[in-house]
Parts: sequence; structure tokens; C-alpha cells
Amino acid sequence: MVEFNLSETGIHLHFLSDSIHHYSVRSKHCELKGQYRATAPQASTFRSVERPQFYPNPVGPGASAQLRFELSEAQTVRVTVYDVYGREWRSLRTVRSVAAGLHEWRLDTSELAAGQYYWVLRTGERQYSAPFLKTDQM
Repeated sequence: MVEFNLSETGIHLHFLSDSIHHYSVRSKHCELKGQYRATAPQASTFRSVERPQFYPNPVGPGASAQLRFELSEAQTVRVTVYDVYGREWRSLRTVRSVAAGLHEWRLDTSELAAGQYYWVLRTGERQYSAPFLKTDQM
């Protein structure tokens, strides 16, 4: 059994057995608890070791962003934008059966107010995310 505590942040993780892991995350606003089963690592659905690329960052007014990623096999891909509070702003794109290979998608961010957001790209069991800034000036 391994335990990890950060009392100031409210994070508590502990590993009970070979493959069942428990977690607990507390803040002033919410508390999350759960467990998950660890499985053997599977081959990455992304060919490249690098994470998908999102540019430009920051995104200017009236501009769109580009998301570049590479898949090793055909699968469903979903791109969602969240605000800094974790609320889903919009699912920008969901495409079933995206072919294997290199892809570059244009993402319309023109309706976003200026501020910080997070893009999330999901494929099967994999997920990548990163922050981006939307500005009202160029």
C-alpha cells in the first residue's frame, strides 16, 4: 500500500492492491472520490511521442485555431473546450472513424470571450489537453 497526502491542497491518493487504485481530491468547492483499475499499458493511439499541437496560442479576435495530431489507426476523435472552472464550453468537433495518419483541424473560436480555456482531444481511451488563451486584441 502506497499513500500520498497533500493536506493543504486536499489531495489524497492510496494504492491498495496490485491493480485497484483509490483517489480523493478535496477543495473548497468540491470533493471527488473514486477508484479505478490499472491495466497493462496499451500501444499509443498516437504515432508521435509529442502531444498534439494547438496553435496559435494566444488566439486573437476573429481568428481560428489549428489542431494537428496523428493517429496510428482509424477511430473516433472528439475535441472539447472547457473554461478555467472545468465547465464545458462546447464540443468543437466529434468525428467518427477518423482515418489513420496526420490530421490538421481548423477550430472556430470566434464566439469565445477573452480569457483562458483548455482544449481536450479524446480518442478511445487516450486524452490530451492543454491551456490556451483567447485575446480580444492582436
